[in-house]
Amino acid sequence: MLLGLLIIADLQNAQAAKIRIWPVKVTIWPNHATESVRLTNEEDRPVNVQVSATSWDMDENGKFIETDTGDFVFFPRLLTLPPHEQKVVRVGYQGKFPDLEKPYRLLIQELPPVRSPEKLEDGKQKLGLTYVLKLSLPLFVMPSKEPPVPKIAVDGVKTTEKGLKIGVRAPGSHHIQVTKLEAQLLDSADAVLASGENKTQLLRILPHRRVFVEVPLDSTACSKAKNMLVKVEAKGLKTPYEQRIPLTGGTCQAAGK
Repeated sequence: MLLGLLIIADLQNAQAAKIRIWPVKVTIWPNHATESVRLTNEEDRPVNVQVSATSWDMDENGKFIETDTGDFVFFPRLLTLPPHEQKVVRVGYQGKFPDLEKPYRLLIQELPPVRSPEKLEDGKQKLGLTYVLKLSLPLFVMPSKEPPVPKIAVDGVKTTEKGLKIGVRAPGSHHIQVTKLEAQLLDSADAVLASGENKTQLLRILPHRRVFVEVPLDSTACSKAKNMLVKVEAKGLKTPYEQRIPLTGGTCQAAGK
């Protein structure tokens, strides 16, 4: 049986809101348990939003794992942004400050407007599509205001069809933001047999976590390589971190592994 329901995509009105946010990363530390986030509506219409947060972790492939959290209070949690106006949301942490930095995501989501169904001339119902804005910002609860110099370790190597995956670990109390990783395969005379790099840009590795980073290079050179030289550039480091890894004969596996 055919039902008298006609679905029409109202694409002209199916745009998410445009909201400008500052800051784009929120940090909280002892003696600074609250932070202000400014939201500016750049639309010609009012926009309703809600604010929430999740905690997050990551696996060795860098995939996010998010869970709900009640560690924060927001004032206000729900608000209406008038056209071309700015409002402030206060984000307050209500947990115990940790020895290791704790990562969260601050979620700002547009609430869809309530609309009455439109009827066409033949009495059939017209339905439209509504896209809503959902923003996710990094939110960190830190043991201290100023993070220390990033600590980095290279821990693990995997061979892939495209090259190598190199495990990068953050052994310190704060996350590291890797911007570039370079690997060189060296023979017994330290001549370069193969090299490759990955400009990761936005890769954040959480404290005491390891993430494998893909580095494209000719892995067939592993058969002659005796050592691997890994260089890691990260935000906050003046010079790249370097680690030399002796390799097991004929493979790109670390000796003794």
